[in-house]
Amino acid sequence: MNGPSGSGLPQQGRVRLAWPALRPGADHLQIAAVAASALVSLLVAAALQVSLAAGLAVVAVVAAGAFVARLGSTGVALLLGGALPWLVVFGAVEPKLTETFTAGTMVLVLLLVAAPRHDGTRASARLRLGMIMFYVPVIIGLAREPRGAQFIEAAKYVVFPFTVLAVTEGTNHAVLKRLSKVVFVSAVIAVGFNLVIGAAGLGHSYYASGDIQGFSGEHDFALLAGAVTAAALAMGSSLRWTAVSALGAVATIATGVRSALPGLLLVILAKMVSAGARTRSLVAVVVVAGAVVASGAGNVVVQRFNHDQALGQYSSFVALGSGRGEIYTTAIHAWWVASPLDWAFGTGLRSVEGLEQRATGNAVVAQSDAIQVGVEIGLIGLLGLILIWWTLIARARSKLPLLVLLPFALFNGSLEYGAPVVVTLLLTVGPAGAVDEAVAARVPRPLGAAAEGRA
Repeated sequence: MNGPSGSGLPQQGRVRLAWPALRPGADHLQIAAVAASALVSLLVAAALQVSLAAGLAVVAVVAAGAFVARLGSTGVALLLGGALPWLVVFGAVEPKLTETFTAGTMVLVLLLVAAPRHDGTRASARLRLGMIMFYVPVIIGLAREPRGAQFIEAAKYVVFPFTVLAVTEGTNHAVLKRLSKVVFVSAVIAVGFNLVIGAAGLGHSYYASGDIQGFSGEHDFALLAGAVTAAALAMGSSLRWTAVSALGAVATIATGVRSALPGLLLVILAKMVSAGARTRSLVAVVVVAGAVVASGAGNVVVQRFNHDQALGQYSSFVALGSGRGEIYTTAIHAWWVASPLDWAFGTGLRSVEGLEQRATGNAVVAQSDAIQVGVEIGLIGLLGLILIWWTLIARARSKLPLLVLLPFALFNGSLEYGAPVVVTLLLTVGPAGAVDEAVAARVPRPLGAAAEGRA
């Protein structure tokens, strides 16, 4: 049976060529691949009977599953990181808690792949002390009132501190940089997509001042777009990054969200006074400002100002900032007349909404992380948050995104917006790498290396 045949090949050789699946060690894998392909085809066909969107969803899930299977936990992190900006973009049309739970899952995976570790420094000790001080009142608040809404609020409070831990003390720097790049690219595309959708008249306009939100929520998208602007400016002053910065600035201002404007202004000022390549930095700033003017996005801010002035929002502190003055004074007064125990550990999770409801008839959040944390989890929790921010500012590799996040946290509140907060913090890791490369490119190379490069 193994002798020569008419083809000149041994019969055994012909069998192996005709039936490669019969090779030792390959049969099970190939049979499984064929079976999986057939199953996927049937699933796609069945989904297409429902709708085209369902069929595309199955294909996307299968592709994502293959991606995750190929890269393991890193694949999960990359997949979730790339999805976060799009969850922000579709925030107004998706289930309300989608962003919250996805951001929480992202934090858990991020801790796994970043592998943060105490490095023995004062900054590391300060961060952990801050996290303990921040979470002890949260746990006490849950014990006082263990209801569903309080658990959701506690889950939101997990996102910021643990993401700070991952990005400032992560030991797997390669994965963090890779993740930051994926998040940045995804965020740029998502911001551009939402801006185009909104400019086309789709989605909604929250302030009725010519503002553009597309399918997103106005505040979380403003934070996302502002972070993209800052990260792109941190990348350098090349035409490519200047164009991305202009896109982000237009998208941010077009939302009409005023709490994002101070951070955007700080980023531009920081870019103007940054060391090195001052002329190019000024040109980049001029291009960004020109894009805002040419797009008409600045008119949104003017219309909002005129509209709010007509409503008397600038006539007193109480009316200032869409009633933020009244929200702040009401929350602080309720905390002040509470017990000394409440001064230290807070009046309880989500208590600000109840305080505002009883005092003004409107159940609103504090519109400021400082007010919300100080009232709900007390001075101990607020001091813990300050220590966390202190460490983040000291250790962030790229600080420009923090110039957007910090004013937003003070004047609007960021702890309620998990997805854009995670994206912003991840952008403090990666984009600075491009700055390092740009700086390295400007540093004169040794003569031998230059000659080698020309060769």
